[in-house]
Amino acid sequence: MNLVHKSVQAGGKLAPLVIKEGLSKGTGLMNPSIFIDDDGEIIVNLRHVNYSLYHSEKYMMFPSAWGPLAYLHPEKDMNLRTYNYLCKLDKDLNLTDYTLVDTTALDIPPVWEFVGL
Repeated sequence: MNLVHKSVQAGGKLAPLVIKEGLSKGTGLMNPSIFIDDDGEIIVNLRHVNYSLYHSEKYMMFPSAWGPLAYLHPEKDMNLRTYNYLCKLDKDLNLTDYTLVDTTALDIPPVWEFVGL
């Protein structure tokens, strides 16, 4: 049994977190951070990454010389980047509003290959 099964059995809920089509440009939305304030308002930091994580094991196709995991990203930008959306959810976990977090004042040339929060 995995963490998802245990969480649902303990009363947890699953809900899709999807922003407007086209904003993610076909790459991933992941790793939400969830905050519920004292009034019950649900606020989520939803990360959009400019890559897809490809996973290959055993006899699956396209194994990589660097291991079973590979980052697939646009050729014009070899850095791994994150963009963050601050989202609001209703009590039924439906996304009601979101806005891109402006990090331009903090964005610098990468010290390593990963850029973002």
